[in-house]
Amino acid sequence: MKKRLAALGAAVIVAALAVAGCGGDGEDDTEAIEKAIRAMEQAWNDKDYDAFAAVHTEDGLQSQLADTGEDVETEEDRQAAFDLLTEEDRAVVSDIRDVVVDDDTATARIEAYNESREEPAPSSLVLGITVALRNESGEWKIDGIEFGEPDTPDGARTVRVEANEFAFAPEEDEFDTGNLVFVIENAGQQPHHVVIERVPDDLDVEAALQSEDEPDGLVHIGATPPWEPGESATIVFSNDLEPGRYVMLCFMPDTDDPEGPPHALKGMYRDFHVN
Repeated sequence: MKKRLAALGAAVIVAALAVAGCGGDGEDDTEAIEKAIRAMEQAWNDKDYDAFAAVHTEDGLQSQLADTGEDVETEEDRQAAFDLLTEEDRAVVSDIRDVVVDDDTATARIEAYNESREEPAPSSLVLGITVALRNESGEWKIDGIEFGEPDTPDGARTVRVEANEFAFAPEEDEFDTGNLVFVIENAGQQPHHVVIERVPDDLDVEAALQSEDEPDGLVHIGATPPWEPGESATIVFSNDLEPGRYVMLCFMPDTDDPEGPPHALKGMYRDFHVN
């Protein structure tokens, strides 16, 4: 389990939900960018590396695929990293807005999440993303991304959680609704992030973290990008969580330990239950 979850934490991601498209031939740039986002979504879901690479600048492609933690110096490496990212998940862009074009650069605000290719797909974490684009020879290409906060859905129950070295401390951890939003404050001195898994009722989390084997019944919900001390992260789910047992974990390395073990191995995980 520790190998799989560490990889999930490192690969967080929807980072590769990039944006690109054509412009400059009479089509409005805003429309071209919005169409390009949907084209990018399709390339991800089709596992089409060539289409994915074609809509990035060199720097944009390098930075996106580097989030897997793999070496991406060669084209073969990049293909392998892309295959890793797209193996289990589809990309879903749930909202596109606030497109701003400034000469040959642009930004767009999207909300997006990864959805399991298995059916039925479980809920996922929604990420707010600002995409930076550059127009190269009449084509809009992704040049970088910046994570932000997703919008809080109407009627959701907001739960505040404090994260520090090395624990999560929610104000409550048992819920009668799956329509939840977690606001997690980094009250510690190291960067943290959150990986959320649905787990069997009888799972021994400590033993699973020490094992190289993946336990049966584990369902990955999603992961956040890291956030710094003093910052907070808002976790929004794509759908209401199904009843069951969940665990939130942090796999950031301990910067005070020369060996850099993941925070989860130092006890930074916490159960919560949806009834």
